[in-house]
Amino acid sequence: MGFKKGKSGNPAGRPVGIIDRRSLLRAQLDGRAEELVEAAISRALDGDSGLIRALLSRLLPPAKPETQPFEVDYCESPLEQAMTVIRAIAAGQIAPSVGSEFICALTNTMAIRDSENLSVRIKALEELCK
Repeated sequence: MGFKKGKSGNPAGRPVGIIDRRSLLRAQLDGRAEELVEAAISRALDGDSGLIRALLSRLLPPAKPETQPFEVDYCESPLEQAMTVIRAIAAGQIAPSVGSEFICALTNTMAIRDSENLSVRIKALEELCK
């Protein structure tokens, strides 16, 4: 089953030729873009913190968290590894966002390991039942 050429999938949909509201707004703004940017800059320079934030967010890339090297012993239990990460966050060695990503990766790895172990155990049980 598929669409037939020349037949609308939604005959009660938007009539042909009707322009999307966003397109209309964009067209209105395009003609005055320079004027709007100048006004925004002027207001930002006058202390409008919202505009300062908006302009800077467009000009500057987001800062990446700085990290210092820290060691995780992969022979440790997952709990001990997570605690090592938490201590590194508390000591300011790594940003909380970096630590969170690490712990998330650790959690996902544990889930994969558990799934693999379960698969092996199921296969062993199936072999016993044969």
